[in-house]
Amino acid sequence: LDPVPDFRQAKTEKVISNRYNSWIVLGRDRTDNLGSGFGGKGNTQCGAIDIVVGRMSPNPRAVDRKNKPMTVDPIFNTARAPGTTGRAGSPAMDAARIYLSQKTYVDQNFRLAPGRIGNNEEKPIQKDSNPRSAIALKADGVRVIAREGIKLITGVDGYNSQGGLMTARKGVDIIAGNGQYKGSELQPMILGNNMVECVNDLSEILSETVGAVQSIIKHIAILEAALGTHIHITAGPGPTSPSPSLAVLCATDVAKLASIDTFSSAAGKWNINKWRYQYTRAGAKKSIRSKYNNVN
Repeated sequence: LDPVPDFRQAKTEKVISNRYNSWIVLGRDRTDNLGSGFGGKGNTQCGAIDIVVGRMSPNPRAVDRKNKPMTVDPIFNTARAPGTTGRAGSPAMDAARIYLSQKTYVDQNFRLAPGRIGNNEEKPIQKDSNPRSAIALKADGVRVIAREGIKLITGVDGYNSQGGLMTARKGVDIIAGNGQYKGSELQPMILGNNMVECVNDLSEILSETVGAVQSIIKHIAILEAALGTHIHITAGPGPTSPSPSLAVLCATDVAKLASIDTFSSAAGKWNINKWRYQYTRAGAKKSIRSKYNNVN
């Protein structure tokens, strides 16, 4: 037999259950005891459906230590099992849940990190962190499976379920470890097409830079060869006359360095600044960083 704890049912709730610790509760927003959530506060327009399997997992009990029926409330987050205390107390949780509510503080209920999107919470930091309708899925493993395609879409309506005008566009945050670990700060996701253009433009800049360096190397090599074989014309004591071959060669190279290579170097610096401005700065037209979607 499966030991199944009893559920502390509110008068406003209709409960469907079986002897295998599977439950569907039709009621109002409730996240813990009878006084929790908007249902516990007596609010209207806060209908909720709580689909749960495995109450009081991993060690459910049908009776307590005094052999009386074990009665539990919803356990949205890991807690100590009823009748146990201290760090040695065994953990208790509802094994898997799908929670739907017309009005709730979903992030606060499940103790979720705010990310870039922010949280809906009772003491909001942001102006639009008031209660909202929500659907939450929680289990050891959650899989979303489609035979053809999956879309994550935000900002589809002009108003939210509370009648508020949608003024801010929010994206998608992927937060591993609930953002609680060092180095888990969210970063904007990379935009693939912009990244391809960014890399292609950078490769062109590098190609031009390498070409300019190769040109300089070539002419330095020519100059080195000329220096190694040059001769001077002398008519006697005193300074010698310039080498006829080096004079012509050096004049030609100086002119090239001043007109072509110097210009190529300046153009290269301008291209690099343009590249940074176009792809890497905040708010760039073709920024490689997503404005809305983030990941850690």
